[in-house]
Amino acid sequence: MRHAGPGVPPSDERFLAAVRGALPEVALDRRNEEITEMGGEACDSLAAGRARRSVVAELAEYGLPDSDARKLIALARSALCRT
Repeated sequence: MRHAGPGVPPSDERFLAAVRGALPEVALDRRNEEITEMGGEACDSLAAGRARRSVVAELAEYGLPDSDARKLIALARSALCRT
């Protein structure tokens, strides 16, 4: 499930803009679809009850360092995930 916060509809575009602004090195050589796929995977994993550290490990498959994965998870939770 995805959650964008109270009263704020989730948005792929808002998530993409947030990633480009906060993590430009993550967005640099990736297609929009890949970025939103990473965010969607984070949302789905969190909604399934997986621990945040497990989600960070899942995102390592995309070549993300732990610090970038944690930031991407935070961005996904605020802009992409739905409850």
